[in-house]
Amino acid sequence: MPFSKLDQKSFFLNSQGIDSHDIELENISFHLNKSDKEITNQISRLIAENTDPDLIDQNFCSYYDPKDFLKSKFDPNNFSIFHLNIASLHFHIDELLILLELIDYNFDCIMISETKFQTNFDPKNFLEEYFPNYNFYFTPTNATKGGSLVLISKRFYSKPRKDLEVTDSKNIESTFAEIILPNTKNIIVGCIYKHHTITTTEFQNQFLPALQTINRENKDMFIAGDYNIDLLKLSKDKATNDYFENVTEMNIVPLITLPTRITAKS
Repeated sequence: MPFSKLDQKSFFLNSQGIDSHDIELENISFHLNKSDKEITNQISRLIAENTDPDLIDQNFCSYYDPKDFLKSKFDPNNFSIFHLNIASLHFHIDELLILLELIDYNFDCIMISETKFQTNFDPKNFLEEYFPNYNFYFTPTNATKGGSLVLISKRFYSKPRKDLEVTDSKNIESTFAEIILPNTKNIIVGCIYKHHTITTTEFQNQFLPALQTINRENKDMFIAGDYNIDLLKLSKDKATNDYFENVTEMNIVPLITLPTRITAKS
């Protein structure tokens, strides 16, 4: 386009019908109130205590737009996980691929919740076409929402862990897999989608036994997903507090300490 003032990435976004300004986080106006900040600080301290008690800087969870992410130059040798609730992988596959192209990082594991893969659909050809460098494991949904997907880089040997999966029709879908590593602990990864149709208490009654099983195996564990549980309600909601305490008692701590869903009412 002659005389265009768009850079290459902005042009790429606009050619796909996406306004590049829409992904600039500085255009999003929001703030945490005092009690919310106290909760996020509490969670950050808990992570530090369970990982590195000498950790001084506890601001290890941050918001990034694609430009910030690129500038950070994260070490490609670190084990990396990308998670997104996509509200239909078919419908948003182009946006996902654009985002992955923009941030230019080869994630070891990509986890997608709310894929909306239905039980009567086989996504094998679809996933092989769009993610040729990944092995995939998935759990379909019987509902209009839901479904979970785990993609693991083919540079790892991996296997499904169906025995760990928690599935409750139209309430919970989950997918687990194990990455086999030589001379070190294996890694178990899982992706979970909790529907709004099930309470936090009902969810934890089904989910905690799977976590206990993994703990007994003494392997590293990373679980992503959309739990539809607001940890900012820790001090206000008993069910949320009970869930948080039961999980952290197993030395499982959240690594995301900032809100991941921001709305006009937030």
